[in-house]
Amino acid sequence: METLYRGLALIILIFAFSFSAFSQTITGKIIDEEGIELPGVSIYVEGTTIGTTSDIFGAYSLTINEGDVAGESMTIIFSFISFTSQKFETPVNPGVTLSHDVVLLEEVEMLQEVVVVGYGVQKKSDVTGAISTIKPQEITRLPVTSIDQVMQGRAAGVQVSQTTGAPGEGIKVRIRGLGTINNNDPLYIVDGVPTKDVTGILNSEDIESMTILKDAASAAIYGARAGNGVIIIETKKGQAGKTRFSFNTYAGIQTHGRLTPMCNTDQYIKIYNEAAQADGNHDPIPDDIRPQLSNTNWLEEIFRPAVMQNYQLTISGGDEKSNFLIGGGYLRQQGIILNSDYEKLNFRTS
Repeated sequence: METLYRGLALIILIFAFSFSAFSQTITGKIIDEEGIELPGVSIYVEGTTIGTTSDIFGAYSLTINEGDVAGESMTIIFSFISFTSQKFETPVNPGVTLSHDVVLLEEVEMLQEVVVVGYGVQKKSDVTGAISTIKPQEITRLPVTSIDQVMQGRAAGVQVSQTTGAPGEGIKVRIRGLGTINNNDPLYIVDGVPTKDVTGILNSEDIESMTILKDAASAAIYGARAGNGVIIIETKKGQAGKTRFSFNTYAGIQTHGRLTPMCNTDQYIKIYNEAAQADGNHDPIPDDIRPQLSNTNWLEEIFRPAVMQNYQLTISGGDEKSNFLIGGGYLRQQGIILNSDYEKLNFRTS
């Protein structure tokens, strides 16, 4: 029996020696630029299925047996999301244990190539038609009374219309057509806060960016309220540094287009009498009534050149710990028809 045990021990020893002699181990630690350990990093031999991952302390151990790799050298790849992959080439040396530490660098440019949609990520090229962005320069240079008007003609697939053009009239925005449940207005998200109306809340000078989500993926974030599309608005914030004063203003004149010329009194009587005679009516307007008829151009009486003016004052500043922004605006728009005016006074703090 003792001889049998000695024989088994010798066989195990020979097997362990053979396995050690015909395998190679690479160990090390993976950190980022700030020295923080990176768990879950993928480590694998290029061109094979041999691989492992780093533990919660960033440590890893990769074992390669003889025959797993063809050739005299092999390439080890270290890959992690949002970090630049690294390659490490080493000779195939069975029986050798090698230590190799890795510092992975962040790949910032990758973040510009993807867009978060719902709970997933898609390539930016795949969602170009589903997302429209309006730049701040396009917002501030437009003399508009409502921020809804900023989108008119600047976002494909977005219909912006106004029924009469009267001062202060609501703007209709349609992103995904007409629905049958509730109204058809889009959902506005102002600095993360959902709302259904921003006309009387914000001034165009308050907006930093405006993004329009047009596809159904927005419902994954905001639910059924996003059925008519979502308009995400980010407002301006204060920045660290010296206190800044910003004053913007514009003024302009609005007028009607070409109107049908009106008849004067003599022209009206002449046309009326000709029409009466053609209809067989023998009661034309007598000449003695002519002085009693007014000679008024009613279109000139009700229309006028309308003045529109807007003023916006903003004060902002802050330091490394906090920032502030205080802004106020005044808008007055006369209507081209008498007794139709619109005034708006808004005040915002951040």
